[in-house]
Order: sequence, then structure tokens, then C-alpha cells
Amino acid sequence: FMNIQLTSMIILFYFIMLFPVFPAIEIIVEDKKESLFYNFSPSDYEIYGDQTENTLKFSASSNQLSRSFSAVQSDIIINNGTFDQSMILLDGIILSDPQTGHYLADIPVPAFFLEKTGILTGGSSFAGAGGFSGTIFMKTRDTAKKAPQLKLHYGVYNTYGSALYFENSFNGAEVFFSASKSSSDGYHEATGYDKNNIFGKAVYGKYSLTFAHEEKDYGAYDYYTPGSGFPSHESIVTRYANFTGKYTDWVTVSLYARDHSDYFVLDDTRPDYYNNRHKTLFYGVMHEFRAKPAEALDLKFFMNFHRDEIQSSSLGNHYRMKKYYQLSVLAGAGRDTTASLNFSIENFEPGNENEFNYSGKLVQRFFFGAIEASAGINTSLRNPTFTDLYYDSPYN
Repeated sequence: FMNIQLTSMIILFYFIMLFPVFPAIEIIVEDKKESLFYNFSPSDYEIYGDQTENTLKFSASSNQLSRSFSAVQSDIIINNGTFDQSMILLDGIILSDPQTGHYLADIPVPAFFLEKTGILTGGSSFAGAGGFSGTIFMKTRDTAKKAPQLKLHYGVYNTYGSALYFENSFNGAEVFFSASKSSSDGYHEATGYDKNNIFGKAVYGKYSLTFAHEEKDYGAYDYYTPGSGFPSHESIVTRYANFTGKYTDWVTVSLYARDHSDYFVLDDTRPDYYNNRHKTLFYGVMHEFRAKPAEALDLKFFMNFHRDEIQSSSLGNHYRMKKYYQLSVLAGAGRDTTASLNFSIENFEPGNENEFNYSGKLVQRFFFGAIEASAGINTSLRNPTFTDLYYDSPYN
């Protein structure tokens, strides 16, 4: 009996090795996105601290490349892509920076107020251009815990942090507020930092308002010129606001805006030798329509009208408009068969170019869900950032 069992396991192993399993892993069906989310518990905030980008460390599909011992500035990479091929959605709003993917991790929301974080690996037409190698989903909490907290920490290199979190319910409204500060002298020349953050959110019935303000000032030793030994310095201010109203059970509208300013000095000992100033702004309105014409059929339609702007000492002043339309269909035939389809069209100005993307997947389960077979197809795209289009570096 043992010999037969061992032989069966060996045959099964070789049978699995005959098939290319990696493409199946990379394609994640849209109707199962919820299973990708990681629900946070109080102990997680102790592990990850207050920096939201640290929460991505739980996934083997993403890589956070910090440029110093702190994640005050870091690149986010998914599925062996690049920092310019990842996308972040916060409460359904795209946070990708139009200047460069280096600022993708400038998320002015404390990890303490995150309810869920998840990753969709591989390219997808979901949410539009930007998630070429993957998409990160983040959702903030809507229900207050009614327990204010004060957190303090201190470490080597005179590294310290403090944060005050407040949340409560007032006459049917859920209110969230936090103020935090962290700082360090750094372990090396031009590696210290100072970070300040204010965050607030209010939820009342079907309406919610979110705002955030974050300032970061840090040494950027050799950040963008590896091996040159420049004691660089960077200052960043990020502001974000989002108002969402669920006007009916089928219609949701969000108004959003994000402002990002940065000042970069290549050599802090010679500030006039080379420096850059950039200011980017994006804003837009997102419409979501939902319908369920049958028990086993879900329909979603998205419309997003979005504008990117930049004012820069090195890139110049530019803008672009984006109109995005997406239809998502989820259908099922019993519990064992599901199919999902996404179709999207994006129009970009200037240029008035239209891009069409699609994705789909069919899933069949056998033996009460113990075995699952699937087949799918995905298309995705990435638009160049303003840096890709207009930057001419003197060093790289």
C-alpha cells in the first residue's frame, strides 16, 4: 500500500511539472478579488508601524525597495516589474503619480486606518492604464472603534516617532483623525528624515469625506545617482482629498484630487549646482453603476474623467486628459462554473488616442471545489509619465 501511494505521488508530481503553472498563477479572476485582501488585526500595526507602504511586505508578489533604512522613500514593484509599472487604488481611486513611479509610495494614509490591502498580480484591464505588472488595492475603514490611541517609539540614530489616533461615532457619523511625526538623524551623511502627517475621514450614511496632508524632508544620499556619492536632499508635500456619495444602491460618484510638490537638490553642499522643483496635480470624477439583472449575473460600469497637470523647472508645464470607460460582467452557472469579462476604452489628450483593453476568465470546479481548472486572457497598458516624456538627465 505504501509503495502504491508513493508511486502515485511521483506520477502526480511529474504530471504537474509538464504544465506551465506560472501563467495560471499570474492571472487572477476579477470575481475573486476579495479573497486577495488581507484583513488587518491590531498586532499588524505593531509589526508594520505607521507607514502604509510597509503593509505590502506581507505579499510575496510585491517588493518594496527602500532607498534608506526607513521606508520614507521607496519603490513598489509587483511581479518583477518596475516602479513605473505598478498601480495603487485607495478606496477605488488611482493614486499613481503622473510625474514618476518613484512617488507611488507617497500614500498619506496611516496604516492604522486601513481595513484591507490586496494585490492583483499580472497585467489587467481592470482600473485602466498603469497596472502593467500588477495593482494594489487599499481600503480605509468605515466603522470607528471608539478607542483613541497614543503611540511612541525610539531607536538608534536618534530615531523617534509619535502618533495620536482618534475615532468615534457622533450622531450617526463615523469620525477618524490622526496626527503623527517621525524623525531620525540617519546612519550616514544625508540619510536622516523628518515626516509629519495629518489624516481625517468622516462617514455619514451614504457619504464619506477623506483628506490627508503629509510633509517629508529627507536626505537622499545617492538615491538617483548610484555610486556617485552625492549627499542629495529632497522635500515633499502630498495632499489628498476624496468625497464619495452612494446616491442609490446602484450609483456611486467620487470626486477626488491629489497635489504633490517636491524639491530635489543633487548636492546639499552645493545647492545651486543642480536642483529641480516639481508640482503635480491630478483630479477627476469617478462614476460607478451596478446592476444585477439575474441571480447569477452581475454588471458594473465605470466612467472616470481625469486630468493630470505638472509645473516643473526641468520638465516644463504640461497637462493631459483621460476619459476611461469600463464594463465588467460576472456570470455563474451554479456554484462550480463562473466567468468574468472586462472591457475598457481609454481616451487620452492631447493626441486624442483611444486604447482598448480586455480581460476574461472561465473557472470550472470539480469534486465539490477540491479541484479547479481555469483559462484566461489579459491585456494591459502603461502610459509614459511626464518624466519619461520630458526629462533629460545630466547623469543617467
